[in-house]
Amino acid sequence: MKRALWMIVVLFVLCGKVNAFERHEAVLPFIGEQLGKLENATGWMKGPGDRWISRENRIPKYLSVDYDILQDYERHSLGVYNFDLIELREVSIRDKGYYLLLIHKKGGSYRYPTIREDWYYNYQVRGYVFEKTDLPQMDLADREPTTLTLKLVATPSVVYYNDRYGTAYLNDIALKINEELEKERHHDLSLIINVMKLDDALRFIMVEKSVSTHGKYEFETYSGLYATNQDLPISIEEVVTAEVFRNFYFETDYQAFADLWNR
Repeated sequence: MKRALWMIVVLFVLCGKVNAFERHEAVLPFIGEQLGKLENATGWMKGPGDRWISRENRIPKYLSVDYDILQDYERHSLGVYNFDLIELREVSIRDKGYYLLLIHKKGGSYRYPTIREDWYYNYQVRGYVFEKTDLPQMDLADREPTTLTLKLVATPSVVYYNDRYGTAYLNDIALKINEELEKERHHDLSLIINVMKLDDALRFIMVEKSVSTHGKYEFETYSGLYATNQDLPISIEEVVTAEVFRNFYFETDYQAFADLWNR
């Protein structure tokens, strides 16, 4: 009898050790169906000499008229900001529901950046996970600039080297969300959406804001544009103010933008 009990104990211990070394697949966030989308907008930039120029789905670079030919060439063709699609979905992470904003856009780089040779494009999907309570309400007063702030839970991002990635990005974004949530974060991230309604049209631009604390000091930085302060008519910090609408922005149909968000 004692021998039988001893054998049972040994078997339990061995099974426990085996289970400890088994491979367990992580549970991925579940990304739901598309709730809303924005596919078209005109990007505007006021160039030197107060000359306005535009491109579809792209805010052009701040360039002199002498360099207009470069607007659609290599790195300049990315503009200050561009997108192919902006979409909103729900995502379930560890049994809690959030919203997921996804921006599909074009990127690129030189294979030999020092001499700026051999340019190639890439195709990016940038995600923003935020609480459902932060969903913007598109009840905007006419001609009054408004900033909408989404406090971010995660900012997953994937890059492809051709534009035929289909729906593969949904699984890749889910993997990236898990990767981000495993890491310790040392700063607070937000997506700032600066908007202004003008009759049936709406002007907007988005920028990422990071807040970090070092001792007694708090630092704010802004990113998300293909430009630095030297490349713009205003500073990046002013993108979240009304001043941006005097210099560069996207313009689209107000209802189309509202339909992206309204639930």
